[in-house]
Amino acid sequence: MFEILTYSWGDGWSNAWTTEDKSGNEIPEYFDTAEEAEQAIKEEIEDIENAIKTGDMAPESRLTRDDFEIMETTRPKITAEGS
Repeated sequence: MFEILTYSWGDGWSNAWTTEDKSGNEIPEYFDTAEEAEQAIKEEIEDIENAIKTGDMAPESRLTRDDFEIMETTRPKITAEGS
């Protein structure tokens, strides 16, 4: 299992990626493969670039591939049910 870490000045490297479980609860997002995580980063960067082009995000908020790391983890997946 893999997680994406995002760098911020305040927190350093942390997993800030979330998804929702079936009940709508926000939970950390994990990926089965490093390739899936890499694809998610690519899509996130594309979304950011589109938001900058449309004026929905300031250019100084731009993130690049260097702002993300993929890390293999043995942490258990978290769900609303706790498993």
